[in-house]
Amino acid sequence: MSARQWVWINLGGVFAFGLFFVLSLITRGHTAFVVLTEIIGLAALGFAIAAIIYRKKDLRWLAISIISYMTPWLVFAIGHEAGVNASSTLKGLWFFPFYITIIAGMFFIKRSYHYLEGLFKLLPAFFLFFHSILLLYMIALHIWWVLPFQS
Repeated sequence: MSARQWVWINLGGVFAFGLFFVLSLITRGHTAFVVLTEIIGLAALGFAIAAIIYRKKDLRWLAISIISYMTPWLVFAIGHEAGVNASSTLKGLWFFPFYITIIAGMFFIKRSYHYLEGLFKLLPAFFLFFHSILLLYMIALHIWWVLPFQS
């Protein structure tokens, strides 16, 4: 496949993931949309990894930014499917890899911004914005779960 086809596959996968994520939020977490979102996200992550393997020079930093963006969402999906909530005994164990992947993702997304050219520079900026929203949501959720409530 040509470099242009790899770019369209990668960008299309990320766009489809975002679209289905919004649809799953609109439908208040309907199981079918959540599963489709996870499958599309995993496929987008796989295509980005394949782009690095097969097209090393052309798409390297675009694919690295996509992988850095999708990895924390994958960890988030694993926690969702595992049923991590406030009553889970291992919720701290789940938050640790999430925070590590999101901070590493922000580092690599920021770094990929310097290597991309043209309109592709917009992609890391959007990724950083959505990472920031996810990070703030998870920090608020983590603090909420730690609060001592009397039941």
